[in-house]
Amino acid sequence: MKFLLIFIISVNLFSLDWISYKEIYDNRPNKPIFVFVSKDNCKYCSIERDRMVKNKKFLSFLKKNFQTVYINQSKDFIPVYLMSSMTPAFYILESNQLKLLVQPAYGAIPLNEMRDWLEKVLNINEINKRRY
Repeated sequence: MKFLLIFIISVNLFSLDWISYKEIYDNRPNKPIFVFVSKDNCKYCSIERDRMVKNKKFLSFLKKNFQTVYINQSKDFIPVYLMSSMTPAFYILESNQLKLLVQPAYGAIPLNEMRDWLEKVLNINEINKRRY
């Protein structure tokens, strides 16, 4: 029983709660939204997703600072402004109006570079909050 409880807790700590765009649209979070867009037959999409969730330090950073959305544009609803011919594609949306905070990033990005980009986005988001 202890093993099962430890397993459940560790799975929850080291996994992402990917939600759909519709869930974000209906229930706006109070933090920026990290959107991962993939499509069927995208080799690097699955590599990126697996790499993100296997890196505990990156995973912890992502969970703490962003609401995470996963969209497979081959199957899921996706707003036109998030459609991409290049995948994987990564967007950061402002939480209240679902506007883009910065230009998207594309392709297989090393996690250290992804984290640097995300930290810059958080700084931009903080500056914007102070302005308004």
